[in-house]
Amino acid sequence: MPILLDYERACQQTTDKTQREQIALEALNFLLQNTAPDQESEDEIALALEQEANAAPGEATPLPEGDLQLNDVLCAHLEAQLADFFPSIFRLQTFPDPAAALNLLARARMICQKVDTWRQYTYWTPLFDFLRNATPGQWRQWRSAVIAQQKARAAIGESKFSRAKRFALYGLQRLAGIADHRLYLDLCSRLENAIAEGDAYYCVALALGYWVVKESLVAGHYLRAAGMRHNLGNQLLLTGKNAEAIAVLEQAQQLCNDYGSVRDMPYYQINGLERLACAYLNRGEEQRGAEALARYEFYSRQPREHALHRLEKGCLAMRAGTHETAEQRFEEARQFAQGEDSTPKEFYHVWNAYLSLGWVCTLRRKPDAALANVQQALIHGEALEDFLNADRWCHYYLVLAEARMAKNELAAAQTALDSAEARLQDLDSPRRNMQCLLTKATLREAQGNASEAQTCRDQAIQIALANGFSTATIALLKMAVFN
Repeated sequence: MPILLDYERACQQTTDKTQREQIALEALNFLLQNTAPDQESEDEIALALEQEANAAPGEATPLPEGDLQLNDVLCAHLEAQLADFFPSIFRLQTFPDPAAALNLLARARMICQKVDTWRQYTYWTPLFDFLRNATPGQWRQWRSAVIAQQKARAAIGESKFSRAKRFALYGLQRLAGIADHRLYLDLCSRLENAIAEGDAYYCVALALGYWVVKESLVAGHYLRAAGMRHNLGNQLLLTGKNAEAIAVLEQAQQLCNDYGSVRDMPYYQINGLERLACAYLNRGEEQRGAEALARYEFYSRQPREHALHRLEKGCLAMRAGTHETAEQRFEEARQFAQGEDSTPKEFYHVWNAYLSLGWVCTLRRKPDAALANVQQALIHGEALEDFLNADRWCHYYLVLAEARMAKNELAAAQTALDSAEARLQDLDSPRRNMQCLLTKATLREAQGNASEAQTCRDQAIQIALANGFSTATIALLKMAVFN
């Protein structure tokens, strides 16, 4: 959508955080007002609502009895229980035991009032009252927004960012006029992810993400604040804003420590360790990076976590100069991400593993293997619609250029570099800028232009220093921005 790119450019042209936030919110409003009704999303949501209506009624989520002496942690637990209870409000009207239903509803409202009083932020009571008295049409609207948020989240996990954006916008449009600020923030966080990792409009997405964190903290929605900070840290790493990534990820870890017993909070704490390990390594703090990665390995259980762990172990091996071990770790990462069948379990990490294999094979002087892995990355990326955004195309072309240079195909390397530079034009990405400059330096040296090569390296070093990267050696800097 060209106009969204205009908002991205406007965001890039100012360093004022308040102004960036305003631009991001204007972009959000533009999308909501100018995105046409989506029949495909409507049909999927309608089917989900039908299945929900036809499912066995089950029992309402139980609520705690007795006098509740609140603190922040207990309050967060009660909020999780209320969130589970709210979907049953509408069907309690036809509960076989009316007296029990009324007792549950009265108990729920009392808890809502206590939580709002503790938080000093009115949210639960008015939402309960709205849902308690909602018409069937209003209830359907709210449930549609809830289901859309869930579908957007699932789509992000599958790297289907266009689908995620579609459902996030659908949910936000359905939520219009309904005072559910937490759900609004959850949907905004899904849209932020889709804009950042789908469209590569990093600047406007980051500004929106920081707004979500601010609003979530005010509302006591600590799970969303921690989750959004984790996502921001990941996006800042992708773009190469390493110092900012460390600050955000450390804030996320502190929030997770403070509210570690809150349901789902450990997920962000555990996965934040892997992102922090990467950031510390970028800054040259190898001991802290290795410690964070060791803690991450201890908690890793899922294929996604195993894949990420192997990718980081590969990066550590490369820094140690043991490139053969690095290649083994990257291949293990690919296998974990791929899973046991032909449908990748972790689409993005398969892509990342192939390019990491391509890069390490160039350093091992295995240019044919490097090109084969780069080609596999391309085939894989093109298999998913809209996956190859400007950022991923840029990364692909730069690894391709390095592989071409390893075969001494300098003209082909220049063509790949030109393609990367073209994709770089609208990206707010110090990382890709450094990659591009360091690749150009290697190519210019191969072409016999030592002076221009040194100029490129100097420019890359300046960007690295401004963004919290170690510049101890050019080789280590290149590893940091290529992996």
